[in-house]
Amino acid sequence: MPAKTGDAMVEKLNAAINDILKDADTQGRLARLGLDPMYGNPAETTRFFKAEVDHWGRMVGALDLSIN
Repeated sequence: MPAKTGDAMVEKLNAAINDILKDADTQGRLARLGLDPMYGNPAETTRFFKAEVDHWGRMVGALDLSIN
C-alpha cells in the first residue's frame, strides 16, 4: 500500500489478509509450495521486516558482499 494510506484502511486490509491466511485450504496450498504463512498486525510486520533488514544487512557486511 502507499506509505500515506490511512490506518483504518491498513487495518481493514490486514484483517482480510489474516483471515485468508488462517483458512485451512489456503494453508494447505501454501504448505504444498513450501511456504509457512505469517500473520499478525501491521506493527508486528514492521518490527519483523526491520529485524530482517538488520540481520541480513549485517550478514552481507560480515561477508563483505556487494552488488556490482
